[in-house]
Amino acid sequence: MDDAELFRTWIETNPPDPRDKEQSGKQTGRPSRPGAHTRLDLHGQTVAASEDLVRQFIRRAKAAGTRQVIIITGKGMHSGRAGGVLKDHVASFLDSGRAGVIRGWRRGNPHEGGEGSIIVDI
Repeated sequence: MDDAELFRTWIETNPPDPRDKEQSGKQTGRPSRPGAHTRLDLHGQTVAASEDLVRQFIRRAKAAGTRQVIIITGKGMHSGRAGGVLKDHVASFLDSGRAGVIRGWRRGNPHEGGEGSIIVDI
């Protein structure tokens, strides 16, 4: 299964929660709920697959006018000695610019998933 097919399968089995989707304002075309988030959960994904998933997720969020998204990487507690491989890789991937142009990112606050999440400003 190639990465594109993996992404399509993941999207089909993990549809977005309509409560998390920002709605466009009728007059301005801007999201009417600037604090709303869209989430991508990468639990169980490989480093290679995570790059394509993140890249496509950011591209779609940007096209939808979303201003901020949450990428859930997990804390890496089950990664053995390496610990947090995915969370560190996604952070480096965002810094590299290969995920697309973003305004910035930060680790999540405790109520947003803490060290197991990355908040991306688009």
